[in-house]
Amino acid sequence: MKKKVMWLIVSGLMVAALILASCAPVAPPTEEEPVEKPVEKPVEKPVEKPVIEEEEMVKDSLGRLVEKPRYGGWLRQCWSSDVVAFDDTKLFIGACQTLHITNDELTTGDYTKGPEGTGESTWNYNMFPLFDTMAGEIAESWEMTDPTTFTWHIRKGIHFHDKPPTNGRELDANDVVFSLLRVFQTPGSYAANQFPWDRYMVSITAPDKRTVVLKVQKPEYLGMVFEQCTDYTAIVPHEVIDKYGNINDWENSCGTGAFMLTDFVPGSSVTFEKNPNYWKKDPFHPENTLPYIDGIKSLIIPDFSTRMSALRTGKIDWIGDYSASVYWEDASSLIKTNPELKYQKNFDPIPYSLCFRVDRPELPLYDVRVRRALFMAVDKQLILDTYFGGDGSIICWPAAPIPEFKDLHVPIAELPEETRWLFEYHPDKAKQLLTEAGYPNGFTFSVLCTAGTVDLLSIAKDYFTKVGVNMELDVKESAAFTSLYFGRKYDSVMHTPVGTLPFKFTYTKAGYAYNFGMVNDPKIEEAWLGVHSVYFDEAERFRRYREVVPYMLSQAWYLPFPMGRTYTFWWPWVKVFNGGWKMAYDHYATFQQYIWIDQDMREEMIGTR
Repeated sequence: MKKKVMWLIVSGLMVAALILASCAPVAPPTEEEPVEKPVEKPVEKPVEKPVIEEEEMVKDSLGRLVEKPRYGGWLRQCWSSDVVAFDDTKLFIGACQTLHITNDELTTGDYTKGPEGTGESTWNYNMFPLFDTMAGEIAESWEMTDPTTFTWHIRKGIHFHDKPPTNGRELDANDVVFSLLRVFQTPGSYAANQFPWDRYMVSITAPDKRTVVLKVQKPEYLGMVFEQCTDYTAIVPHEVIDKYGNINDWENSCGTGAFMLTDFVPGSSVTFEKNPNYWKKDPFHPENTLPYIDGIKSLIIPDFSTRMSALRTGKIDWIGDYSASVYWEDASSLIKTNPELKYQKNFDPIPYSLCFRVDRPELPLYDVRVRRALFMAVDKQLILDTYFGGDGSIICWPAAPIPEFKDLHVPIAELPEETRWLFEYHPDKAKQLLTEAGYPNGFTFSVLCTAGTVDLLSIAKDYFTKVGVNMELDVKESAAFTSLYFGRKYDSVMHTPVGTLPFKFTYTKAGYAYNFGMVNDPKIEEAWLGVHSVYFDEAERFRRYREVVPYMLSQAWYLPFPMGRTYTFWWPWVKVFNGGWKMAYDHYATFQQYIWIDQDMREEMIGTR
């Protein structure tokens, strides 16, 4: 507006000058010179520069005055590793990065309940949404019909991608039943391994085209099977499986999601284009159909420094999910070099722990006194202060101190004295326990690990040496490591990430795939039954689990290292995003369908739209 006024003043002065000039006295003509009338030239109006108007503001569903979302543009992101599977019967869904983008599930997290909205959830941790923060996706509503039966009501108007062999047909309850039966009954799939049909299940049926009914054998099974069905299974069309046998070829990808997988260059990039027939509306602006962006380009960038350079130069728009974490030291540097970036700080979603195998009585670590000694031999506070920059938590397992678990996490100060000692540095007590257990001169053990964790393990190794225990590092590359730990082919100890899945007793329940310590404890089995018998009473479930946490810590099955911080960074042109990148269990980022790109801002800041 100021520029416009200035141009008006300038043009007025120019006009006035011309008028004054035309009114000035003219020299009298000589007889020899004919009088020529002055030619009046038209006054040229100055060209006004365009005035940049303020962004149009509208109210969202929470009553806030916000920028009006705009359609168009691409989101550029990165993954640190290549896509190894496109089918959740070939590999668990957490490893199938594309499925979360191309295929809907029965439910998801409510985006308006995250940091972009009310802040009831962080949408940053590997956990199932709490009930108050869930939102329907393919399922419009759901309820527990009886203690062993669960029912979902399927939404109308959802269509598969408009490509052969489905050609955009409408989804119905039979597609949901097909997809669920497929993951539970395909040999080798995660669901089939975790929930053997003949032990857990009774039936999954569709009494009509809008209803799906699940029946399990026992009430305590319903909660965990509900999680597998509702938030851990991609809904796929039967035509693709009928024709190709599976969807593990990327070109066969087909779902009802906001984006369609249109190109995959192994080791280089994955391209998703907008689904023009997507059914979902923007929860902040219900009159708008999602998605706003035209597509997503995911670059495969294994090298960390290259990822950082791509972010600094705007070649990618955001970074920070657990496929490409940014830790405190690099985050500090990035904040200094690129103050224009926005960021969100969180606890590390995948902290690491030493897992002690306790199924072999002949090994020293079978004795709880030995495990407790190793706990007290490590100065975890000093590791937190130095290795993790002093920002984090000493306890990260079995319930991390994240906002969603504020009523579940047991602080060190509230633990019984002998258990509290485990998280303090007591090398003398450690030596005493080793002597009592029959190892006054210590012993030697090996730990299965990968190269990326050697630095942290080397610190622990030095601490163990001070109490006479020698820890040898058995370093394997990623594929070999995975094969050995799932095959239980490690001697006695493994260095493993431990997630925020307390209610499943994932790392301590007998028979579970992630029970790497081979724990088989009657108290844990009793606690598991008590927690899962009240699964759908969330408050009581929290209370019962919290009661067993001190016992789990006292047994020292896992020696968790301190939980540090990771950061999510994004450029300010990524709108309606405040760091909450995942809204479901074991998913890569799932926020892309809700955001919009301010292409004008992007062009102004880095010269490209």
